[in-house]
Amino acid sequence: KPLKYLPRIGENLTLHFLRAKVGTDYFYVQDIRHQFEADKHIIYLYLKGGIYNSYWYYRKHKAIELGEIGFGSDYNLYDFQIKEQLGLKG
Repeated sequence: KPLKYLPRIGENLTLHFLRAKVGTDYFYVQDIRHQFEADKHIIYLYLKGGIYNSYWYYRKHKAIELGEIGFGSDYNLYDFQIKEQLGLKG
């Protein structure tokens, strides 16, 4: 069933059916990707558990642009691992 409204980056979603499987039901949209195949438009929503932090989103992407962390680190590593690489607390 198609979504009536496409959430944007930073918007929160509550998905109760995932709580038993992943331990939380509170997520935010980390990224959105569009893929076009033949006559289909596929939209991928990348969700992360927790609450969106606009400063951390900015700082993480700044680190990617400055080469402080590798491209794709925001998908392959947990936030605490990225913060350790950047010498940040928490």
